[in-house]
Amino acid sequence: MKKTKLITSLTVASALVMGSVVPAFAYSKEETVYTKLKTNGTEKTTVVSQHLINDQKETILEDQTTLANVKNMNGKETFKQNGETITWQTSDGQDIYYQGKTKASLPISMKVTYKLDGKKTKLKDMLGKKGKVEIQIDYTNNETKTVDGKELYVPFVVTTGTMLPTNNASNVEVTNGKVISNGSSNIIMAIAAPGLSKNYNNNNDLEKFNSVTIKYDTTKFKLNSLMSVATPSLLSDTDINFDDMNEIYDN
Repeated sequence: MKKTKLITSLTVASALVMGSVVPAFAYSKEETVYTKLKTNGTEKTTVVSQHLINDQKETILEDQTTLANVKNMNGKETFKQNGETITWQTSDGQDIYYQGKTKASLPISMKVTYKLDGKKTKLKDMLGKKGKVEIQIDYTNNETKTVDGKELYVPFVVTTGTMLPTNNASNVEVTNGKVISNGSSNIIMAIAAPGLSKNYNNNNDLEKFNSVTIKYDTTKFKLNSLMSVATPSLLSDTDINFDDMNEIYDN
């Protein structure tokens, strides 16, 4: 079974996408896709990390991949690549961790726009300014499947999170979500479901789930990281860890 994680990292936003299932072989597979984005949400570079979990302790693992510049990330195991087939030698039946680059598009794309005091503003022109901030993240679902002869969008649930310091951010609001303060930070969580409205004949009530908007007052605006996690199933408590988010911010 293949479990895919896609982590999209930019100066502003990070996205994590989980999904697809493939037939089970002698191993299971976890995939993490890291994408650096520009501050407007467009993609820059993408790196994919694969973890082949050697359940049966096989000495040879054959995987399918379209990655380029493949390298072993956690061992000295060697491989041979023939087209999209990559064969790993695992003398001791160990797991394989490898990484490569891809030009494939993400199943969920993002557009981030910024406003200061109600006026659309370039991000660089907002830094250090005082006023009312509005950050809107528009999500586009690029993944469709045909079900009973009808083309439907894969029902991704996108959870967006960020933290704003309480000493310079107040009156924080978010659409489709909740704001919780722990004293030093305003913790923001919201959900979106891009494409869901189209699956239901462009239902107006579901249109609001195509985007997330964060509004707040700031005494000195600075750019914080935003993280978006997209999955075709609801998140469990272990999928988002704010301690991990803090570590990413520090880095």
